[in-house]
Amino acid sequence: MPEKNDKKSVVLKKLKSLPITSGATETILNIFKATLATAPFCGGIASLIGWHRLIIVAVLSLCCISSVACSDPDDSQMGIQIVDGVGSIGGDPENTEHQTLTYNWQLKNYNKEEVLLQWVQPNLSDELSNRLLIDDVKVNVSKIVGSGESIEVNGVITFDASGLSKQEISEECDITSLTISTESMVYIPGDKRG
Repeated sequence: MPEKNDKKSVVLKKLKSLPITSGATETILNIFKATLATAPFCGGIASLIGWHRLIIVAVLSLCCISSVACSDPDDSQMGIQIVDGVGSIGGDPENTEHQTLTYNWQLKNYNKEEVLLQWVQPNLSDELSNRLLIDDVKVNVSKIVGSGESIEVNGVITFDASGLSKQEISEECDITSLTISTESMVYIPGDKRG
């Protein structure tokens, strides 16, 4: 039993030593405590699980909520990002040694401004690159994608699958990433559009 009390006191000491960064956090915590003390249902819950544990959970919850709500947008979520995609490999009816990789990607513009998506080029695994029947896999798009909008990009890649098993094709012949080309408009300060 002494260990359990020691752990409680260590947690409480750590909580007490945490700096309160805003009066709002302290006010919310006080309102939470007052509500628990006056509401019979909440008071009952608090008495069952212990005030200390309940306050610790409340403080940790508030810290988590405030850190998420006040955080800046993640820079990795800027630009054009892949939000969904599907690909499939199938046989070429005209030549049994050839296979086609058909793909459909949904791209989203996370920039604050619209961009002109010029082209998308799938980057291929080495095995697939070495077996291409047509070297140019770039897909010309030439469409404006507004801020927060999405666009679908489709393509077909035909390759020579001779000597490969179905398992080798599914494991070694794939798209690893996308290279995209975009243009964006930069307005002069004071311009009506900017």
